[in-house]
Amino acid sequence: MKKFILSGIVGFVSLFSCQEAQIGTENASELNSRFAEFENMFRPGLGSFMNQIQVYHVKLSLAVSENNNELVSYLIHELEEQFEKVVIVHKTHDGIALNEIADQTIFPALHDLEQANERKDSLSLVQSFESLTVSCNKCHVSTGHSFIRIKRPEANPFLNQDFTVQ
Repeated sequence: MKKFILSGIVGFVSLFSCQEAQIGTENASELNSRFAEFENMFRPGLGSFMNQIQVYHVKLSLAVSENNNELVSYLIHELEEQFEKVVIVHKTHDGIALNEIADQTIFPALHDLEQANERKDSLSLVQSFESLTVSCNKCHVSTGHSFIRIKRPEANPFLNQDFTVQ
């Protein structure tokens, strides 16, 4: 995704940099405005990241239920990556510093979950997953989105994936 955005930005800059030399500096601010518009068109929205995080959360729940430590480890890593992208791409949301909230809620919960998984302690793993879910909801409350409540899934929507240990 980064390569796609970067190549689009480079193309855009190349296209308009020649034009800027011809039109002069009086239109540089308009060009900068167009560039910012272009950049925003290709920036994934916060909701896009949250949708992917929700998929990983559901899969993580199913992997935890099956004590599939290898899959749990993989999904923790995927969640960490998604949250890292969130705090890079969306530093703030409605004036709220997302990195600060994530550092206080999500990242510690993911760390605890990772440690429980490494110990292969199934009870701690379940408890840590529940703590992660609580952390998701705390984050939603902190950002004024308390109407979004995450819970452990009641059914497996991924009928084409086997979550059992191989």
